[in-house]
Amino acid sequence: MYSRRSSCPRPRASSCSYSASPEPSAVLEILPGLIEIGVTTIVWTRCARSQSPPPGQARLDRVVRAAQRQCGRPNAPHFVGPHELETAASVRTDLAGFFAWEQRRGLADSLALTGGARLLVGPEGGLTPAEAELLAATGLQPLGLGPYTLRTGTAALVGLARLMFAPSPR
Repeated sequence: MYSRRSSCPRPRASSCSYSASPEPSAVLEILPGLIEIGVTTIVWTRCARSQSPPPGQARLDRVVRAAQRQCGRPNAPHFVGPHELETAASVRTDLAGFFAWEQRRGLADSLALTGGARLLVGPEGGLTPAEAELLAATGLQPLGLGPYTLRTGTAALVGLARLMFAPSPR
């Protein structure tokens, strides 16, 4: 048996997740995990392969409240957008920026973060090469997530976990 603490500490560092508009059911699967790991901002983003707009507000509210109850998080993340990719990349520029890129699959990335981070994960089917170039031009760095192609929800959680537990620079 466990007991919930009446006051939860806020995450050590701010984190931002860009959701590249997968189908609404996939968004609703991803959302509880993002809330549970402490993501502070979620940016709805439209990419070339985005499938649909974000789910309706009432449905989002229900999923957010349920995830908050489950993990004991007192504050819901801030939702922004939807934005086109070019505009979304300019949200939360105070944080180091990364994008999950399947072309980095199996390659090691050296990460050393002093604070929070933001991560863009493309929709099912991934980002196009032109979108990856655009993100790199705006200062986001490509991030590999292991040797396999991951579903959008898995990629978001794996990528954010990599960033949350990246070593601090020495």
